[in-house]
Amino acid sequence: MIINVHGGHNPAGKTACGTVGLLDESREDRIVKDIVIERLRDLGHTVYDCTVDNGTSQNDVLKKIVAKCNSHDVDLDVSIHLNSGKDDYSGDGKNGGTEVWLYSTNSKAKPYAQRTVDAIASLGFTNRGLKYTTGLYFLHRANAPAMLIECCFVDDADDKRIYNAQKMANAIVKGITGLEVGSLNGLSDIQNKDGNWYYYKDGRVDTGYTGLAKNKNGWFYVRNGKVDFKRTGLEKNEHGWFYVKNGKVDFGHTGLVQNDQGWWYVEKGTITFKYNGLVSNDQGIWYVRNSKVDFGYNGSYDVKIKSGKMI
Repeated sequence: MIINVHGGHNPAGKTACGTVGLLDESREDRIVKDIVIERLRDLGHTVYDCTVDNGTSQNDVLKKIVAKCNSHDVDLDVSIHLNSGKDDYSGDGKNGGTEVWLYSTNSKAKPYAQRTVDAIASLGFTNRGLKYTTGLYFLHRANAPAMLIECCFVDDADDKRIYNAQKMANAIVKGITGLEVGSLNGLSDIQNKDGNWYYYKDGRVDTGYTGLAKNKNGWFYVRNGKVDFKRTGLEKNEHGWFYVKNGKVDFGHTGLVQNDQGWWYVEKGTITFKYNGLVSNDQGIWYVRNSKVDFGYNGSYDVKIKSGKMI
């Protein structure tokens, strides 16, 4: 995906900064924003930071944010905020909660927004659900599908007690991508929007990994952290040697396959190293010893013929 992300308002302490209570909105939304951007990039997405730090007024901040957002052709615009209005500085045992705003019920951002509010609520925040308004400048003016996230309340002691910027950011990333950040290891079950399937280590694309990897769709050949759908040939892992066709292990293939070590007899996608006998392909009939064509063999070999076919 290509995504715009920004923290709302000017920086803390400046004109048009965010609301302040037990938490400082402008400070926290930038911490969360930075982690979200880092995590999304680790997952292989293109992300633009559209945060504004030099607005002269609230209107100026909003105009500059939207101008930045609309300068990029993206799939999703994400605005990160913290809410206010609870005035619960002592704590009443009920947290204020989280909500996500959209321009309309028909917004293409709605699936992302629903996943996001649910993911944040799973951290212990009250789920205030999706909200709709035509009155927020960012939602109205953004060209791409957009959502505005109110992570929690700055003036609610119960919200502050469970708030953690790292967990909040991970929940937002889960809302956008559907992936549990930090717990993702190995080949993802979900295809990235760029068409690639990526291999992860601790939530990051592992560009250092090359080899076979498994997901729910089968075994695939990964080169430098992503499935190489152009690869056809023999590849190995700790379980043995396998025949890969167009990036995926083909367990339906039986026949002779060549690599730089010779010609091998593949049985149902794998080399068993146990086959001894004759095998034919379009170039002839070959003597195979321990699953490898023995080009040094000279002699006779008894075979059985049934219905005109060698068995």
